[in-house]
Amino acid sequence: MAKARQEFAGKAPLHVSREHLKAEEVGRRLVLYDQICGRAITRLHTNALSSERFIDVPQLAAVADKNADAALSDFEQNTGSHPDPLHILLPPTKSRQLWLSVGELRRSKGVSPQEIAVLTLFDGLARAYSVGDARLFSRLADEWTSVHASFGSPSVEPGVQSIPLELAYNRHQPFLWAWVSMLIGAIMLFAALMTSSRTAYALGLLVYLTSLGIQIAGFYARVTISGWAPVTNMYESVIFVAIIAAVFALVLELIYRRTVIALAGAVVATLGLVLADQLPLAFDPKISPIVPVLRDNYWLTIHVLTIVCGYGAGTLAWGLGNISLAMLAFGKGSDENLKMLARFTYRAMQLAVLLLATGTFLGGWWAAEAWGRFWGWDPKEVGALLALVCYVIPLHARYIGWVREFGLAVSAVLCFASILVSWYVVNFVIATGLHSYGFGGGGGQWVLWAGLLNLEWVLIASLLYMRKAPLLA
Repeated sequence: MAKARQEFAGKAPLHVSREHLKAEEVGRRLVLYDQICGRAITRLHTNALSSERFIDVPQLAAVADKNADAALSDFEQNTGSHPDPLHILLPPTKSRQLWLSVGELRRSKGVSPQEIAVLTLFDGLARAYSVGDARLFSRLADEWTSVHASFGSPSVEPGVQSIPLELAYNRHQPFLWAWVSMLIGAIMLFAALMTSSRTAYALGLLVYLTSLGIQIAGFYARVTISGWAPVTNMYESVIFVAIIAAVFALVLELIYRRTVIALAGAVVATLGLVLADQLPLAFDPKISPIVPVLRDNYWLTIHVLTIVCGYGAGTLAWGLGNISLAMLAFGKGSDENLKMLARFTYRAMQLAVLLLATGTFLGGWWAAEAWGRFWGWDPKEVGALLALVCYVIPLHARYIGWVREFGLAVSAVLCFASILVSWYVVNFVIATGLHSYGFGGGGGQWVLWAGLLNLEWVLIASLLYMRKAPLLA
């Protein structure tokens, strides 16, 4: 078995061209546009990354008044394929203990008469669904229910119990209200910092906690609906980094009561939540089935959550570093506040190193079980190692006195670029390697411009600081 895993790991990784990713992005934009316009959705393609097939051909609308058989014949003549838009699970029986999809049942051997009846009804349901024949679909659905009940299976299929929660989640959009409330909290905390108002500070923390509560409720809903840890796609990882950065900042704020820490956490969390909520094409918010390589809640929880928590700590250090640079460049902070910010930035970077190192080790352990090797210089693995090394260097430099407040602030901002490489560039730009399940398309140019603007800000702050201090601290 180990040899087979090693041979599999040594095969050439799946490579998806950048053109294919851009085509996928265009397809998602067309689907979203059709949904907004309320028109028939034009989708007929195979996703090379997930082997997911979408079939919904507008020509079927023209033959909706025909019977199901005629419509099916027209469909097959036009497309050369069979409509299969429904995703139905069949319950366990005495001969098997697993839920099966219709496709799996077709490929299985020794199909019982009950299961043949299920397949026949499914074909009829698919035809009725495709041509929009509501009466035929309703009649076949009743027959399906009676045949389904004859299996003597559990009364509830997987996922059915979570439907009311999913409807409520989609209706209330918790992460939209989370960033709105977090933005209000950030404004109040900024006012408290400027005016030393205890009332503004208390109200800011209250709204901050309200936003965290909304985020936790949103994550609870997604985890309950999907059944997986809340980091199965880029959308979830972005909002999870936002909440982790906010939680770390809140803990430090409750201990030291310095206002600026909570402000940094609120600003960072708001940015992350806004990006996730306002870029649905780059960060798909749908709760979708995950690819087989991730279907291990144990490793998904302890490895991916640990790595993403490390990203959250690094993001908080980035926010604190930018605030420190502003104070140093414009001379608005006292020596005590600057030293305090440097200490908190240092702690956040230490936490990032601890979590990234632990997550990288756990990822190697998971890879040894899944692919037969601990390390393979895959782009994602190299990106994780790069981020870890980048944060270790300034921590050692600070420990031995090579950098002080200014140097640590610059390091916190620059090191965040390594997190972006591991977190975003590998998934959305490089597009190669065994971690192909994380690929996506779109938004790369905006990330590049945001990174360049941040670097430009570091240069401007450095020049302003050097005018005040001839020697870099």
